[in-house]
Amino acid sequence: MKTIVNWMDLAPYGIICLTGEACAYGGRVLCDLSPCGVRLIEEFLGGTVTVRPGSNWNSDCDACGSIMLPRTILSDLAIFVLLVKLDFQIVGTADGIGVVGMTEKEFAELSKGDPPIVSFGVVYRSSALCGKAVRRARNIHQATGRVS
Repeated sequence: MKTIVNWMDLAPYGIICLTGEACAYGGRVLCDLSPCGVRLIEEFLGGTVTVRPGSNWNSDCDACGSIMLPRTILSDLAIFVLLVKLDFQIVGTADGIGVVGMTEKEFAELSKGDPPIVSFGVVYRSSALCGKAVRRARNIHQATGRVS
């Protein structure tokens, strides 16, 4: 089981949150990105991302650039990391708790009891798309074999 509750929990995946003060509107956070972080953001968004090139602003990572990310993207990005990068089968979200990734067995154990320990929004990995039909974060179109 793995929990992502704040921006700092994304640092091991190459997204190093620095400050929210860089945005004049207060809606974005400045993040340094390692090469791994750039690939993760590109895979998450489904396209090429242009980052401001340069060394890190004030983090210890081997940053290749920086990017301003909306604060509201954290939950969706955390779900993506848990499902795609860490290969959890089930991800749950709850206000104030963050995003929790777990195996089906862990979910079944936590769902037992009255009331169940787990009672929040759940996102499942589609078992119908396991194996050949899934290529990274994109599904393969069954009729044509296209990915994009």
